[in-house]
Amino acid sequence: GSEKAYIAGISRNCMTIVAALDGTQRDDPTVHAGYDLAQAFDTELYLLHVIPEDEFDDHLEEVVPEEHRGEYSFSQAEDSAARLAGDILSESLTVFESGRIETVGRVGDPMDQIIDVAEQVDAEYLVIDGRTQSTIGKAVFGDTAQRILHNAELPVVSVMDQ
Repeated sequence: GSEKAYIAGISRNCMTIVAALDGTQRDDPTVHAGYDLAQAFDTELYLLHVIPEDEFDDHLEEVVPEEHRGEYSFSQAEDSAARLAGDILSESLTVFESGRIETVGRVGDPMDQIIDVAEQVDAEYLVIDGRTQSTIGKAVFGDTAQRILHNAELPVVSVMDQ
């Protein structure tokens, strides 16, 4: 529907790649792997960062002054998550085709949101970080990565340590 058009930005009949970023690394190998795939298949890359719904309040405390928290909505948090994905892109790749990449932010269950975006943009591949990370990253995204590997109905590329 209209949300698919909003997320996709433009209508494409070719496959796309979705790379899910956990936000814990500034130079993220997931960005590199997703961009390499997008270039190889001459398609668009969606860089997605999801703020887990249970972390929404923590996120508010980090980024929104106390007097404005009542005005801060999920859509603003999603915009903030998309900006974080853009920051990670800028720190991961020094040269890239900006028309090939779109950043997307979501709030909710990471696995559900990642799968939802992949379906909305008709992704051919999903790229996730499969490496061992910080305790927080492992708790939030390690479990998510495992759930995605078991539940995704499309090929999943898991980026591992070199």
